[in-house]
Amino acid sequence: MNKNINEIEYQGRIFPSKKALAKYLNVNPSTLSSRIAKGWPQERWGEELKSNRITYQKKSYESIKHLSKFIDIPLATLTKRIAKGIPESQWAKKKLSEKKIKYEEKEYKSFDELANLYKLPVDIVKNRLANGYSLDKPKRKTGIYHLGIFFKSKIKLADHLGISIHELNKRIKENWPEERWGEIKINPNEIFFEDILFESVQSLADHLDMKVSTLWSRINRGLPKEEWASELQDNKITYKGKNFSSTKILSKYLGIEHHTLLRRIQRGWPQERWGDAVGTEISTGYTMEEAPKHLKEAAEKLAIGLNISTLEAYKILLEKIFNKKRK
Repeated sequence: MNKNINEIEYQGRIFPSKKALAKYLNVNPSTLSSRIAKGWPQERWGEELKSNRITYQKKSYESIKHLSKFIDIPLATLTKRIAKGIPESQWAKKKLSEKKIKYEEKEYKSFDELANLYKLPVDIVKNRLANGYSLDKPKRKTGIYHLGIFFKSKIKLADHLGISIHELNKRIKENWPEERWGEIKINPNEIFFEDILFESVQSLADHLDMKVSTLWSRINRGLPKEEWASELQDNKITYKGKNFSSTKILSKYLGIEHHTLLRRIQRGWPQERWGDAVGTEISTGYTMEEAPKHLKEAAEKLAIGLNISTLEAYKILLEKIFNKKRK
């Protein structure tokens, strides 16, 4: 008689197939096959599968995940509460009661209570307690507070914020809010004015409804910020010891366009170069008013012939002279 190749022995008893054995053990055939393939000992082949079911208020749920959806509590929160042994009656609470806060040998119901008592923002109270700081201001004559934390000096605070002491002093002087003292300045053209940060001098000039050249002039002259927007007689300018009623008058004296002069002043050009011919680095050494008579007469004639201003004609002549010198 031929032996059935599907037969399987289990604890001294022969079964015609794995399926028959699985039925005997009351497990799924695939589960039995998996256990055999993994080398489980025979005494464990019939183990019951672990169930993820959970009971809540005398009702059974397939898993903690299903229960979390039913009571509308995040899965992580519910799992944590169960693991901590929190009573079942509190599993579905949106927010558990805060633990009492102990401070200076006294207990308080919450951080809010401490914050109200010391008249501080809740986040400052939490920050100070977490870092071991007192909620009372220390009796020190030197030092500085930043977001509720006391530093022995501005240098210590600057190191903590990762900025230079110069930058810190500047921001404090300009009344920057504390939460922005440690901010990384990405835009070098930013300018702070009356507690507002502007992208550039141009945007500040637009805000103040004034010409950007006027604002630049006041900044470069070192006027305090409170005078930047005031009505000042700031058109007067001194050039090589000589006073001019305005930059416009000086530009005519130098024989250059007004906007060119303003740009050169804004860029910090030395006075001896303010009158340089446009498009060249060579200086004439004199202004149009000081130019030789024959050159001024030539400019006047050229201006009539081309129907342009004498100043424009003068610049054309200068460019031709310089081009010849370069050749």
